[in-house]
Amino acid sequence: MSALIPPDLLLKDYKALTNKAKEAWVEKLKQNKLVHLLKVEALKKEKEETERKAEEKRQEDEQLWLKAEKAEAKRKENEWLQLKAETQALESQQLDKLAKEKKKKKKKEQENKENELALQAAGALSVSDSDSEMDPVDLKAATMAKLKRRQKIAQALPLK
Repeated sequence: MSALIPPDLLLKDYKALTNKAKEAWVEKLKQNKLVHLLKVEALKKEKEETERKAEEKRQEDEQLWLKAEKAEAKRKENEWLQLKAETQALESQQLDKLAKEKKKKKKKEQENKENELALQAAGALSVSDSDSEMDPVDLKAATMAKLKRRQKIAQALPLK
């Protein structure tokens, strides 16, 4: 518009030129607006895509975290079950050991009773210092009786 206007230009032609220039300028504004709207739309789509990807990533991370939590819970449960099984095995071994010891003790008590009865049946032998020719069975019985007496005395004494 800043161009020089020829002097022989008629008003009608001038108006036509200015209208044409205005229309071109309006068209250019429309095109710029359309380009701007397309850019805004593209940016919106890009933003939505970025948000969608971020949401997918968040969900994927959450799934991985849940899987890790489940795996950790499973590992802890297996560890606990293994510990429980080991504890039960140890308890069972201890109970077996105690039962064997009890059985052994009962058997020993029974043998001691039998020895006492055998001593009573044979009569109490008095061992003298001069009697060196003693029957080995009687010697065993006498020794057992002596040990039994010592054991009773030891059991009767209070523990300090």
